[in-house]
Amino acid sequence: MKALYSTHKHIRIFVFGVPEGWQVALYDLQRHEWIDRGCSSHDSLREAKAQAVERAAEVLGRQLVNIQWH
Repeated sequence: MKALYSTHKHIRIFVFGVPEGWQVALYDLQRHEWIDRGCSSHDSLREAKAQAVERAAEVLGRQLVNIQWH
């Protein structure tokens, strides 16, 4: 499995590469719990990253800029 992540404020955005495709999850670093573990699977990494940023923007209530993936 391959995993990429980015952190914004108190939300960590994960994109997991699994045999079925790419999956997205959001983790709240303050409450120490998963806040969004979508079961959707994406065919491309680009598509998964786009949805991950979109979900995080909804949770934070603002657009995210200058995303850096680790």
